[in-house]
Amino acid sequence: MPAQIDPKVRRRAAFLSGLVMPGAGQWYLGRRRIGAAIIVVILLLIAVLGARIFLLVYHGLVPDGDMLNLHITAAVIADIHRRAYTENWPILAVIVGLWGYSVYDALRR
Repeated sequence: MPAQIDPKVRRRAAFLSGLVMPGAGQWYLGRRRIGAAIIVVILLLIAVLGARIFLLVYHGLVPDGDMLNLHITAAVIADIHRRAYTENWPILAVIVGLWGYSVYDALRR
């Protein structure tokens, strides 16, 4: 059975995971592998999300590939906004879930 960790240390770890970076609390508690895994997964998910949103915006504003002929209208912006959420909610859900798990795990360890 693992040794009990001081509640102040656990709260500090949860704070690090919640406000600094998911996985930072695990790293702080000495659980380097799980902390590094969470950090890497979160960073990869954020990179994928960023690339998907960039492509969505690019193809929405430049549908014919002509950078000199941008299609910036309220309807296009509204469509990009709607699609950014509807097409990427699973990635956002995984990021939020992993973030929450990281805080919970840091508090309970």
